[in-house]
Amino acid sequence: IPDCGLDERGTKVFDFGSRQFYFVLGAGLKPMVRDADGRRRANLPEPGKQDDPEKAQQAITDWKLLKKLLTQVVKTQATRLELAMCNERRWKTCEFQKLLVEHPLMTHLVQQLVWGCYDRSVPLVTTFRVAEDRTFTDCKDNTVILNDMASVGVVHPCDLDEETRAAWRQILSDYEIIPAFSQINREIYTLKPEETDKYALTRFNDINLTYLADKPGWVRSYEGVDNGYLCWYSRQFPAANIGVRIGGDIDGCCFYPIHTSDLPVNDKFSDRINSLGAVRLGDVSPIVVSEVIRDLSSLSFDKQ
Repeated sequence: IPDCGLDERGTKVFDFGSRQFYFVLGAGLKPMVRDADGRRRANLPEPGKQDDPEKAQQAITDWKLLKKLLTQVVKTQATRLELAMCNERRWKTCEFQKLLVEHPLMTHLVQQLVWGCYDRSVPLVTTFRVAEDRTFTDCKDNTVILNDMASVGVVHPCDLDEETRAAWRQILSDYEIIPAFSQINREIYTLKPEETDKYALTRFNDINLTYLADKPGWVRSYEGVDNGYLCWYSRQFPAANIGVRIGGDIDGCCFYPIHTSDLPVNDKFSDRINSLGAVRLGDVSPIVVSEVIRDLSSLSFDKQ
């Protein structure tokens, strides 16, 4: 992951001689600068009479380059962290510290999110955020010390009760933190009572799937058949060992063990599902269910 010219503290100074400006990552992952009084600006100001012309011009050149580099890199990394949340990706504590917290660029994204500490015996031990000084605090502002044997991940709201979500909303509001993507306020979707014993989610059968491949994690695939081809969309959730497929030769949205996809490709997918057995919807991870319904619901709204 490139550092985009930021120093080890995740900062960059734009020196005008008589005054300095500092890089900050603003709302919507927008690169901004902060002056000595703490005021944020979308861009550097025009040089003034008291400024050093050469330093100011160099600072402006550096700022334009940084903005160009950051715009795409930050967006890409934010999407990766969102997928890490949905896929329940975990890092060892030492990896989390080195690769994310101490990375010049990633530290800014890390500080915008709520993290979870996980243990084999207790799925979610505690939640915490990373402060500007790179220390860890919980939703009551108490210091959190991570266990070296634990793992860390971007916590999904499905793993939190409403009281904890409310506490984090208050903390994020108090510190004026705008998350890199929808996390604590993310919509949580569940199955309808009559869907839990079914093996395919059929409520989205009539929506247009064209733009599903634009959603993070989804892949569009084609398969030749006698009279043309079939088009379907799939997504995998490795931690839950669940693959999802909609479209093609199956009715509804089907959840299946990931190893199903390892069967011969010349078999119809419907035959592969029938031979191994689709997963009962009520047995699918709540995170997987919520994320799939969330993506498909957004398509149904787009169609309207």
